[in-house]
Amino acid sequence: MDTAPAGAARLNDDVLAMIFEALAGCDPPRVVHKGSKVTQMDLGFIRASHTCRQWRRLLLSLSSLWAHHVFTFPQPSAVHTILGRTSGAPLHMDRLYMRPRSLGLLHEVLPRTTTLDVSTQRSAIPLDGFTGVVRSLCTGPAPQLEQAKLVYEPLNGALLLSGGDTQAPMSAPRLQHLTLINTFFPFELPSLTHLKLSWQPKPDVRLPAASLVAGLRASPQLQSVDLCHSLSDGLLGESTAAASRITLPQLSHLAVKDEAHLVFAFAGLIVGPPELHLNAELVDDSPEGTAAVEGLSQQFRRILAYGKNAALSIS
Repeated sequence: MDTAPAGAARLNDDVLAMIFEALAGCDPPRVVHKGSKVTQMDLGFIRASHTCRQWRRLLLSLSSLWAHHVFTFPQPSAVHTILGRTSGAPLHMDRLYMRPRSLGLLHEVLPRTTTLDVSTQRSAIPLDGFTGVVRSLCTGPAPQLEQAKLVYEPLNGALLLSGGDTQAPMSAPRLQHLTLINTFFPFELPSLTHLKLSWQPKPDVRLPAASLVAGLRASPQLQSVDLCHSLSDGLLGESTAAASRITLPQLSHLAVKDEAHLVFAFAGLIVGPPELHLNAELVDDSPEGTAAVEGLSQQFRRILAYGKNAALSIS
């Protein structure tokens, strides 16, 4: 079709662009998967580019719309075509369904990526492919990255990239939101405001306390921290040294779910503002955990040292 539908032909490009932006939001292209097999593909707003030359020209020029859908379709030709239409715009990798043949390109475009959401449950990539994505985040530049969510969901096990000489901390100067599920790596994130770490209950390997403490200390803008089964006995040594205290002046929400003695050791490390709300969920039913709960009153002054207005919720 060479001409726009009647009525729509009288709309100028600015008005049409706003319409297309709204259309892209309510009718995105999507692929339905059953396991690793594609069962249905829907072009969504892309169908509008098949209406007439005017609409196609305008839609192809709206790079920010295409930037959300680089890896939506499985065909490599579609991936490269849509990437070309982004024209250098920041990329949004939301709820990616990754395939092994797309991994190389993902590594290349990470410096342009603003949001990244990768889960092994939604993807057809093996563990080594997922590990490669995580290592790229840690070792490669990510100057545009503002939000990242990495979820490793095997039947059992987790991905731990330990610190030390072989693993440099992740450094993304603009990253504000970081969620790691069954995944961990060292980090130094000066703009980080929201952190969520969740590890498997009763894992064979615990998160390294020193890496966690170092990451928190290097992220002074944190406002919200949510930790689930992410603490280890290494915190007990950290909590005895005053020099190990972690000062987070912007922190308003701290939620910790773990064994009682680890929760108390971690809470004792945090120095926050008076308005800090601490939500502690104790999951330890061992004799040591019971003793820790019985001695809870002795911990109050330590935990409530944040300020007179601090709130405490324990379950």
